[in-house]
Amino acid sequence: MKHLIDFLKIRFLFFGIVSKVFWGCRRKKTVILMGTPLHGNLGDQAIAYSEYVFFQKLGYRTVEVPSPYVSKCIKLWKILIGSRRVYVHGGGFIGNLWPREHNMLLQILHAFSENEIIILPQTIDFGDNDSLLAEFNSALRRCRDVVICVREKFSYQKYCKKLTTATMLLIPDMVLFLDPLQFKIKKDSNKAIFCMRSDKEKMISDNDIKDFIQNVCLLSPDMEIIQTDTIQNIIVNPAKRKKLVGDKIEEFSKANLLITDRLHGMVFGYLAGVPVAVLSNINHKVSGVYDWIKENTRIRMMNSTKEFGDFCQEILSEEKEECFCIDFKGKYQPLIEIVEKI
Repeated sequence: MKHLIDFLKIRFLFFGIVSKVFWGCRRKKTVILMGTPLHGNLGDQAIAYSEYVFFQKLGYRTVEVPSPYVSKCIKLWKILIGSRRVYVHGGGFIGNLWPREHNMLLQILHAFSENEIIILPQTIDFGDNDSLLAEFNSALRRCRDVVICVREKFSYQKYCKKLTTATMLLIPDMVLFLDPLQFKIKKDSNKAIFCMRSDKEKMISDNDIKDFIQNVCLLSPDMEIIQTDTIQNIIVNPAKRKKLVGDKIEEFSKANLLITDRLHGMVFGYLAGVPVAVLSNINHKVSGVYDWIKENTRIRMMNSTKEFGDFCQEILSEEKEECFCIDFKGKYQPLIEIVEKI
């Protein structure tokens, strides 16, 4: 019975998406956004929520085609969408790290080669896979008009020279479009939160994490150590995104210190107004996005164990400060101009 119920839910969800795309394509000021997540990665969910907020503030309604349905029904979406502009969900999947999502993007480029395609802020990383890069370049060359937004300078500087048939824009990660003050929670606590990766992008070893925890405990013996993640083993209804993301940011806001190697762990810490010790991951996306928020000195990239110890000592000995907000709105202006261009 449970399998039947799950099957029916998936069917109803699919027909609901088809209906929204059909009617959305018949209304003005509607954005068709492809590749949004249903999985429980709260970083990806935060990007999708931020994209919704971004378009809403520009007066647009957003109609989503979630990533599991893009490839399976690409011909149907092409029929329904016709010649309208297509937007692609942002993140970090252009390249060789996440092949399923990268292949989804290739299918969108092939199917909508005559449409305008706007790829929202991404990290690009092909590593040494020249054949995959060549395949991507070939798909871009067949397209009439593609804009690729990249969310950090590493991708922008490297791939501007290699993806010459697309227009490239340097735009912050979409989650930085959100207002930190809407998430600020005032609550005293004595917690250090570790939010660490466990997937293919992980670079910090378990022994290193134990050393970091020990370091914090030596500096503040009564500190409560909490280990958490921004990954939940659930299917996310888009209507629940705001609450799920808000709950995680609220959890972070109660900490005296956040230690993370997750890009959106760092960004959530910024939105929560807490000090963040940022550790590198396997590629440049964390350090690249860090460049946008390094003006906030309570968020710091760690290059050594000594730097980590010094930062912890500095943060744990100071009184709590007010949330330091950076005005990112002007940084999105090039994207806003493209969205509003008829």
